[in-house]
Amino acid sequence: MHGLVDPPTLLTGYQNTTTVAQKIESAPMYNRDNVSDIKPITTTTGLSKRKLHLLLAELDPLETLSPDAEQCLLQFADHFIEQVTHRASKISKHCNASTLQVKDLQLELEQSWNIRIPGYETQARPIHKYLPTAAHTAKVNSVMKQRKDDAAVKYYKYAHFEKMHQDLLSAVELQEKEGEDDIDEEVVEEIEDQAVVVE
Repeated sequence: MHGLVDPPTLLTGYQNTTTVAQKIESAPMYNRDNVSDIKPITTTTGLSKRKLHLLLAELDPLETLSPDAEQCLLQFADHFIEQVTHRASKISKHCNASTLQVKDLQLELEQSWNIRIPGYETQARPIHKYLPTAAHTAKVNSVMKQRKDDAAVKYYKYAHFEKMHQDLLSAVELQEKEGEDDIDEEVVEEIEDQAVVVE
């Protein structure tokens, strides 16, 4: 046996003698002091109200923000900067660095937020060109050929039905010119028989 945990069974599953509360109390706490030995950024961080108004004026000069919306955006920007800086600091500490570098921030922004900083590209990104296999190319070609054949068959059927419709109209016009009120049923049946052959 392994102390607190008995082996699982089909009927009872894991037999654990510790409670959930005991597990929570014994779990290691998340402590932000773990990254305290990294030098903090000395410049002011965050978004000021003036910069927020300038950004808004760039987007739409006629738009204004309510004080609550302004405060919410400022808090969001501060939280974003704090979160990115904290996670980049953890990356830096993992690399045994004593200072937070641009590449750490860049890595965090790219991996977590899909944001690339222009001008700080350290190495050229490889462009992945898709090269299909021969089997894939053959399958795509067969699908395209089948689509083309289906389109040709549909066009042929459509053209045949269009011709049948024109024949029926001309037969009706001919009978109207001859003064007959009833449409000749033999002509209609012949045209319908041709349509059945095509289907």
